[in-house]
Amino acid sequence: MGWDAPDQWAALNNQNGTNLHNSNGLAGSLLDQLPRNLLTLAAPISALP
Repeated sequence: MGWDAPDQWAALNNQNGTNLHNSNGLAGSLLDQLPRNLLTLAAPISALP
């Protein structure tokens, strides 16, 4: 599509994209890993009677 991330934004993102979940640091970890881990914990709990 011809879209490139601005240099300043690409420097903060480990895949040179314009999203927050691939950003470096705490924000990226929270937005990427936290939802996945919460779902991993919630799935077995929700199956309990």
